[in-house]
Amino acid sequence: MRLQTLVFIFLLPLFAWSEPKQISDFFTLSKKLRTELKSEKSQTTKAAKLKELEEALNSTQKEYEKLNPEKGDDKEKKVSFFYFTFEPLFETKKFDKKGCEHAEYQVTYEDKMGRAENEALTPDAQEALEWVKLLCQ
Repeated sequence: MRLQTLVFIFLLPLFAWSEPKQISDFFTLSKKLRTELKSEKSQTTKAAKLKELEEALNSTQKEYEKLNPEKGDDKEKKVSFFYFTFEPLFETKKFDKKGCEHAEYQVTYEDKMGRAENEALTPDAQEALEWVKLLCQ
């Protein structure tokens, strides 16, 4: 019992001071989840994987908020932009033709806002559009 307590006491600071996930972690997670769904036909399973990504983003945003409640740093902003880029997908109730067109338009429109019309989409938007393609197959 004492050994377990000592191990817990020494390991607790490691978990307490661990860094929240960064944007590169979310690109990796997103690509991993998309790869798992390539041959999947079930919309329920696809929606569950999208929900998994959303929950990971939400929990990381909460971690950043706890670390710095007043103002976020660049790492936090990048994760937040990734979440907001995916928000039209998270809010889409049904990925039928209309829902898919709306999600694709919303991602593209919001990404282009405030930038030159001929400028390429951000990597965040490109990843979100890959999800749209996958969910709308």
